[in-house]
Amino acid sequence: MRRATALLLCLPLLAWAAPGERVLQLDKAEQRRLLLRTQRADAPATVLLPARVVVDPRRHLRVTSIQAGTLEPPPGGFAVAGDTVAAGQLLAWLRPALTAPQRRDLEAERVGVERDVQLGRLQIDRYSIDEAENLDVRLPTPSIQILTDYRIAKARQLELRHALDGRVAIRAPASAIVLRSGLRSGRVAAEGETLLELNSSGGVAVELLFDGEDYDSASANAAWTLQGERLPLGFLGETLDPVSRSRRTLYAAGATAQPLAVGQPLRMRLSRRTQAGWLLPARSLQTRGAQQFVWLHEAAERFALREVSATVLADGWVRVAGLAPDSRVVIDGAAALSGREP
Repeated sequence: MRRATALLLCLPLLAWAAPGERVLQLDKAEQRRLLLRTQRADAPATVLLPARVVVDPRRHLRVTSIQAGTLEPPPGGFAVAGDTVAAGQLLAWLRPALTAPQRRDLEAERVGVERDVQLGRLQIDRYSIDEAENLDVRLPTPSIQILTDYRIAKARQLELRHALDGRVAIRAPASAIVLRSGLRSGRVAAEGETLLELNSSGGVAVELLFDGEDYDSASANAAWTLQGERLPLGFLGETLDPVSRSRRTLYAAGATAQPLAVGQPLRMRLSRRTQAGWLLPARSLQTRGAQQFVWLHEAAERFALREVSATVLADGWVRVAGLAPDSRVVIDGAAALSGREP
């Protein structure tokens, strides 16, 4: 009889404290065995969300093709992603593309113009006309006509040579870092096509996509790399992304020991906006039919089951009403406590 009584005393004590409330008495060893963990009802709730490094749109530059043509490398070769370029640096040559009919017509015109240049040269030599002579009334009328025709033919000859054989220089608009490059030798670029994307100061930003409006994204001031390095942030703005139908927040990235790469994954911790009721993890909520309960840690070894009114939210959270601000709620192990009830 004594042995049975001793065994009963070792079991957790379940008592009725008040109508609708059950109480468990658990010593510290049993609490550790059940892996119980608690949280104040009014503790700020935060959530860890994935983010990524993107190009800072305030410093994003694009180099485009002004006309259709074939790309040719500069003497030092094409710049590639990660390279630093100086303002005005030659990035590529663009040889304008011509259709077969266009090239045939221009070649025929060049033959005629070159013939006119040769005839003009012969006449200048024949009449001993100074080619550099300024045209004025002191020159005989035939000389003026010969010089005029010759200079017009020379100018058109240069234009045709440039159109058929010339190249257009593509230069960097500012000192920058190359983010992406579409430059390839022999590649035919279309008019207006983006050939390079640059970042004018090496700056990057951090992008965060999330659903719902509960998160206080403007208060976030840091992100963490997968290696645990802290990255200070500055809030830039929040918009609605029409493609993903999510909220898109952009932050200016601060200095880090290791350089950031576009597309690099990060982690951010955001708090939820203050609303009526207390925000708790959904696993802390226990239900029986239509009734909802949480376990409160009322004293060192005393746990009470308290009926509450809760609203289930997205991402594994619930908003609970009916608790005092200093209530300490069991958030891990609540199901184990419920399983101890008779």
